[in-house]
Amino acid sequence: MFVTANQIFIFLVCIYSGLISGVIYDVLYLVKLVAGGKWTNIILDIVFFIIFSLIYIFVSFIFHFPVFRLYMFLGTQLGLFMYIKSFHILIANGAKKIYNKLKQLKGKGRERRKI
Repeated sequence: MFVTANQIFIFLVCIYSGLISGVIYDVLYLVKLVAGGKWTNIILDIVFFIIFSLIYIFVSFIFHFPVFRLYMFLGTQLGLFMYIKSFHILIANGAKKIYNKLKQLKGKGRERRKI
């Protein structure tokens, strides 16, 4: 079995679409952090997977992918995994620090009112 340049290109595009999906995951992660709640998290997870699927369908239509192959699926998963293991950690830690700082400032505001 020969690997053609087209298959490598498609694999790289799938990795890139996985990375893009990671950015959308972070946006929804920030909404989850602010909104909270069990049902909100479930709904936002469903929304993420719908968007993830739509991104894949859009990219496959634009780049004229052939029929679905396992390496395409693995490419999108690899891209998402790479994003979550790298940039997501930075964004999640930064968002939690900002959230905790705002929560702390809000708590100090309540203490001032009690005095």
